[in-house]
Amino acid sequence: MPAGTDPDTLCALLGAMEEAALVGDVAPIVEEAARLTAAPHLAWLFAPGALAEAALTAEVEGLGRLRGQVDRLIVTPQAVTVVDFKTNRIVPARPEEVPEGILRQMAAYRAMLQRIWPDREARAAILWTREARLMELPAPLLGTMLARMTAMQETERSEAEATLDALPGGP
Repeated sequence: MPAGTDPDTLCALLGAMEEAALVGDVAPIVEEAARLTAAPHLAWLFAPGALAEAALTAEVEGLGRLRGQVDRLIVTPQAVTVVDFKTNRIVPARPEEVPEGILRQMAAYRAMLQRIWPDREARAAILWTREARLMELPAPLLGTMLARMTAMQETERSEAEATLDALPGGP
């Protein structure tokens, strides 16, 4: 194990890189993990007190009970930050270019943080592992994504109810 790398950190990094490990040699993945944990600008993600592979569960209005496991969770008296590690080969230049599926995931995580810690600022970021680049996702972008997810959920619910109403002997 690289010097200064705690087992939880290495497990979290390797877990995030699991898909890449399935298709090739693990040595480059271990090297990447060591590079990330040694990067001074990322030290706060791997400092004592940062939680690795933290489980979250919360009731989110419009979406119901959500569950997730986050790669990193940093809780301070002022803010709580979720960081997800992504191994994408193509790294977006700006948060607005992040694939929608990832934005939905991060919006859900942020919404859970807001429910669990209502007295703190909830933040979300992605660590693009290939570039060792941390990308904070703006709250308005995630808020828009959460609203879209809620609207989609409501539409699905309405369509399901309409289908039930159309059945013989329906409600």
